[in-house]
Amino acid sequence: VIGAGEMGHGIAEIFLINGYDVNLVDINEQALQKAKQLIEESLNKFAERGKLKPEDVARIMSKLKTSTNIEDSVKDADMIIEAVPEKIEIKADVLGKASKAAKPDAIIGTNTSNIKITDLSQYVSSPWRFLGTHFFNPPVIMKLVELVKGEKTDDRVLDKVYNLMKSLGKEPIKVMKD
Repeated sequence: VIGAGEMGHGIAEIFLINGYDVNLVDINEQALQKAKQLIEESLNKFAERGKLKPEDVARIMSKLKTSTNIEDSVKDADMIIEAVPEKIEIKADVLGKASKAAKPDAIIGTNTSNIKITDLSQYVSSPWRFLGTHFFNPPVIMKLVELVKGEKTDDRVLDKVYNLMKSLGKEPIKVMKD
């Protein structure tokens, strides 16, 4: 997950709760430390409410790695979700770096609600593997995830991410028109 802000750390938490190893990336080390703290606080609240066992919190947190280096963080990832600010120049830079460093078959999603996926796809190498993965805030609570197909998004990628989101307990909706 690239971007450790409000959405990014929440998206990371969803994957962590579901047993995935997560690399959380941000340009700011302080943002990463704050994100770790917020994730751990949230997990502890789930434990207090009986939705997690207290001993699960440390195990879940052990699956989280943080970094300020996009390229190193994405090189072995199967799924990359960009959750940086809604500015096309920032997203373009991040998506370009991530897609060049990623495995050729890594799926790349963007958590955007107002930038066209097809417009962003020009910054992604192999845009067939790129789609919108729009989580709602707060991502760890809200079930809905819009999966937005760009003009070049492969249907198999859309289906694969749909099934992944279902496995995370989300309610994905395929948005077939960008």
